[in-house]
Amino acid sequence: MCAYRNEGPFVVTAGEALEADRLVRHTGSAWMYCDAGEEPMGLVVDPVAISTRVTVRSLSGACIEKFTAAKAIGVGDEIYPAADGKVSDAPAAGRRIGIALSAATDDGGKLSALVLPAGGAVARDFQESVLDQLNFVTSEPAAPSEGDRYINLNTGTSSETSQAVVATHVYE
Repeated sequence: MCAYRNEGPFVVTAGEALEADRLVRHTGSAWMYCDAGEEPMGLVVDPVAISTRVTVRSLSGACIEKFTAAKAIGVGDEIYPAADGKVSDAPAAGRRIGIALSAATDDGGKLSALVLPAGGAVARDFQESVLDQLNFVTSEPAAPSEGDRYINLNTGTSSETSQAVVATHVYE
């Protein structure tokens, strides 16, 4: 059990100029961008110059945040730390930060993502696990069993049932 817990944003001193919606970590002497393979501690709220105070949101629990992409990233892609506090869909020996809920078309583009706790999954004792992510507009599960749960990746009309489906919603 940890002795301290921070639910809200915290204010620290930037060790370099920082842009909003980028991952940061504490290097032992300063708050800097988190790079590929490093463990992020938070997300920059507003851009700041070097040696000024910066507001950082903690990445300690499940939530939805906005990130800056290092490359094109699609809806449903897992995201990981990349160079200069950006995110990528390439693991690069780093922990999975979350799952993209919107797409980024190129380097510097913005996307929203479901942030996953350091353990990598969202704990929901009252719900069954999601089996997979599927695009219900083009293809539904081939042989689903009662109680199977899936995250739908696109909004539109279901290919099998002709029902309206919404991206990022869970269907059982």
